[in-house]
Amino acid sequence: MLRRRDVDAFQRAKAAIGAGTQCLLEEAGVPQSALERVYVCGAFGRFLDVANAQQVGLLPGTLSPDRFGLWGNAALAGCELLLFAPEGGAAVERLRTRARLLNLAQVPAFDDRFVENLYLEPAGETRITEGEPA
Repeated sequence: MLRRRDVDAFQRAKAAIGAGTQCLLEEAGVPQSALERVYVCGAFGRFLDVANAQQVGLLPGTLSPDRFGLWGNAALAGCELLLFAPEGGAAVERLRTRARLLNLAQVPAFDDRFVENLYLEPAGETRITEGEPA
């Protein structure tokens, strides 16, 4: 049975994912349209229906569904690849020096983006609220 608290938890998770993604793209100066491939990983990503996720705004509907890759246990697979690769240590070091930590709690736009992403609708669609002309 689907309960109100289940929908609430999903909305908050969806809003956090959307807000975080938008803030990261803005911080990097990369428009969403420039993304060539988006990987959704873990148990969540492994069984995700891309079309449904786009319909509720969990994934951007502005990107073609074929740009999304679903990958189960990506963290473990990546660790295995690096451990067994001849140049694994050098690859990890290159990643370590290029990676940057961004604390989303300190990004001023995060809260506004979070609220914008609470709606269960395709991202980027215009909402008409009461009192606004249609």
